[in-house]
Amino acid sequence: MATKEEKQPLLNHACAIVENHHHPSITQKQQKRPSYHTLPSSSRASSSSSKSFPTLPPQYQEEDQENRRPDDKKSLKLSNTTFVDPDRNLTWITICLCVGACLPSLDVSIVFTIMNEIGTEFHRAHLATWLHTSYAMSCLATLPLAGKLSDVFGRKYIMLLLVALFFIGSVGCGAATSMNQILISRVLAGFGGGGLQLMSNVVIQDLVPSHQRGQYQSYVSSVQTLGIALGSPLGGFITDTLGWRYAFKLNIIPLICISYYYTFHFTNYNMIDISREGQQQKTLLWKKLKSIDFMGAFLLGLANLSFATTVLLGGNTRTWTDPLIITAIITTFVSFFLFILQQTYWASNPLVSRSCIVNRNVICSSLAYFFICMSNGSVDFTIPQFFMGVLGFTTSQSGMWTMMNALAVPIGCYCAGHYIRYHQGRFQKWLLVSTSSYTGAILVMSCWMVSMIPFIMGIACMPILGFSYGSTLVSLLVAVTADVPSSDVASAMSVMMLFRSMGFLYGTAISSSIIQGNLKTLLEAKINGPSAEYLIHFIRTSIRQVHTLSPQLQQLVADVLGQSLQRAYIFMAFSCAIAILPIVYLKDMNHQKRTGGGSSSSS
Repeated sequence: MATKEEKQPLLNHACAIVENHHHPSITQKQQKRPSYHTLPSSSRASSSSSKSFPTLPPQYQEEDQENRRPDDKKSLKLSNTTFVDPDRNLTWITICLCVGACLPSLDVSIVFTIMNEIGTEFHRAHLATWLHTSYAMSCLATLPLAGKLSDVFGRKYIMLLLVALFFIGSVGCGAATSMNQILISRVLAGFGGGGLQLMSNVVIQDLVPSHQRGQYQSYVSSVQTLGIALGSPLGGFITDTLGWRYAFKLNIIPLICISYYYTFHFTNYNMIDISREGQQQKTLLWKKLKSIDFMGAFLLGLANLSFATTVLLGGNTRTWTDPLIITAIITTFVSFFLFILQQTYWASNPLVSRSCIVNRNVICSSLAYFFICMSNGSVDFTIPQFFMGVLGFTTSQSGMWTMMNALAVPIGCYCAGHYIRYHQGRFQKWLLVSTSSYTGAILVMSCWMVSMIPFIMGIACMPILGFSYGSTLVSLLVAVTADVPSSDVASAMSVMMLFRSMGFLYGTAISSSIIQGNLKTLLEAKINGPSAEYLIHFIRTSIRQVHTLSPQLQQLVADVLGQSLQRAYIFMAFSCAIAILPIVYLKDMNHQKRTGGGSSSSS
């Protein structure tokens, strides 16, 4: 049975003093024994009794021995860590973490609804997808780095940096006077938003005891889902009443509030402070920075940027034989190839753990997650366009109907969890049913795009999509954790998050490419005459101003847009069908009987 010291979080151990506590250079404050809960505040720093110190964990002992001279008797401790009353401070920090996780989700959902309004104002509606793509690419670049940088510089400073980036990006979007300005602001917001969602989970893992982590993790997950659900109607309402700029300014006050808390009430921790000469401290910092796979993050970011450039500009504003498009295609393949080599052979600490690369359930689950998220990201992108461009709804009406999809996601998560619990941890059958239901609903909605089915039937498919997506999400997470040792769970989850983010990015980009390419081709085939070129350009760049055209042209645009959306939904259905293949090859592990080493029975 584990001892009390073994049950304490790693953070408690890491703050212990390495040297003998009778050493005269150690102050009385440093000799305080940490309590079970570790939270950043100075109000209770002196409340613990003085007792013996636990030993430093092996990963820090090895590093300490490498940097310690034989005659060096100074101490190694975790910088600025204090321990406080969890009932009071844990509540406040959880609120701040939830706000930090909710705002990026709210922002993404809002942008999907209002991007055509923004594109129309700047006469760049055919490039409006870049509003999401630029944000998603910077989020993807932040995900593998934020946690590791916080291990070097401390959680507080990295979280303040992320809040500042998201704040600057939000202010910039609200004040932008051109498409280029708002895209730059979206990139900055993405660097902050992606990291905030990640760090909310990291800090919960740091500060909450293991038996309570599930409860607090559910708070963060719930507000993220709430942000996605409320973003569409809220963004539509704000756009119709105040203007789209206020949808971004909405973030300003909450970000200021959590910045205040992090600055004055959140003590930095998880940064190893070497109390020696400055040169040795710099050496340790450089050693930690060197262990981060910046090259892998750069190659992945370059590959994603090249791919997005290819599909969003090719066939839209440039021909597929344009030198820029050809260069982007070559860069995409070369960057991905170098990224694979970097992760497999060159990186000492790769972004994608090598132990996960060879695990069947991790790879199959990640691939299935990628294709499902490609489809789900495409749905989030196309549904508002259908409501506003084909059915003629206002922005707020579109947001209200879109909410039906998001509200069904947590219900699907809940039902999947209970099914797996009552079936001894088995998940494969539920996964196959959920993915098949998702594929079927997508196919039905493809008919809805061209008015082949009644409105009520199409609307009924939206909660089915949300329910199936939530069910698939939980089941795939269980599939991953069921087949890896406890020590590799974090790495496996990181791989899943990476594939998830890439799926959303690629799905949105490919769907936009299909829609814009077909829209351009169909309009050129149906509109003739001396003013045809002007009309086609106006429709593609100012889609929300189509109501100023004649009724005949309005109907033509609605029909053409519906046909373009239908082809995008066929792509989504194909993506879902591909996701079924890796699910079939999953090992249906009995999660409840899995041992600590990862062994389990399989069907």
